[in-house]
Amino acid sequence: MANILAPGGFSNSRLLKGSAPNYATRDAYIAYNYGTKIAYGDPVYLTTSGTIALYAKGGTTIHGVFRGCNYLDPASKRLQWYNSWMAPGGLASTTQVEAKVDLDPDMVFICQASGGPVTQANVGQNIDILSGSSGQPTYAGMSVCALDATTIADTATLPFRIVGLVQEPGFVVGYNPSAANNLIQVVMNTSDITTRTGQS
Repeated sequence: MANILAPGGFSNSRLLKGSAPNYATRDAYIAYNYGTKIAYGDPVYLTTSGTIALYAKGGTTIHGVFRGCNYLDPASKRLQWYNSWMAPGGLASTTQVEAKVDLDPDMVFICQASGGPVTQANVGQNIDILSGSSGQPTYAGMSVCALDATTIADTATLPFRIVGLVQEPGFVVGYNPSAANNLIQVVMNTSDITTRTGQS
């Protein structure tokens, strides 16, 4: 039975080292005039200005996985929480957009692969996201980001490391772990927390 390609971005699962997860959700900031959408569950990177931006296929480092943001809504004049950053126009230059990001380098994320299937032989290899799958929030602001099985390689600069497969057939109704578009477990391979070169 084939798996339907219906990715939902990166969901946090557990810590690689086996201790109790605290998710290491930390504050980050988005430039008030940043013009690209970011969905809940999309990967982001840290820019040279110290703010976060959407990670796209072929990028270098990963800062974490986006978990929403808040800012003063100019219409309601209230501090509003949003699952996604929808790149609204008209924000004052003084607007502080505070985001939440899961940035623990040991956090294991579950994400659907496009293509494959990804097999046990791929555990320990690296992988990139599917081109065009990030920055596409659903009506609820959720991510549709997927991993691209055709990018699996030992290349050190690929952003995610495969650490396991989701084997449980009951995890999703009709799920087949040995078919294409299966669910895999990854950690951030190019986390800017563990990368020794500082941001410049």
